[in-house]
Amino acid sequence: MGADDYITKPFDLDMMIAKVRAILNRMDRVREEGQDHFKRTSQDLNRLSALGILAASIAHEIRNQLCTVVSSAEMIQFTQDGASKEEYAGVVVQQIERINQTVNSMLNFAKGQKVKREPHKIDQIVEEALELTRPRIITADLIITTDIPKSLPHILVDRQQICLVLVNLII
Repeated sequence: MGADDYITKPFDLDMMIAKVRAILNRMDRVREEGQDHFKRTSQDLNRLSALGILAASIAHEIRNQLCTVVSSAEMIQFTQDGASKEEYAGVVVQQIERINQTVNSMLNFAKGQKVKREPHKIDQIVEEALELTRPRIITADLIITTDIPKSLPHILVDRQQICLVLVNLII
């Protein structure tokens, strides 16, 4: 608390300068520690705020994926063709895997892990998004066409996140 930094009278000038320097050094350390603490606290608050926004987005995404699971299950129920039933069952499995990936992404974000960006072809991600939404597209009696050149270069993205955006746009 500084009680040891008193100076008696008459004072020695060298002793006073040394005491003042010691006090200033201690003040610098305390200020730096305070700034570091503020920075960490600010980062934690930003992460919590972003996590709240992300949680709402994740809930929305999981609901969309569950709708696809339900519509695919209904298609299985009402379809007589064995090949179609197998195809819709595959969509159900894919959507359940996506729900699991979505939850894992949220947990990784909460832990502060970075997004994994890898090279992917955008036309393949679009095809995946269309495949995942196909039961809803069929149920809505829609036709979706794409015109994406196969010659486009690979892009560095998190495949799941881009697919998620596209699925949401399609839905």
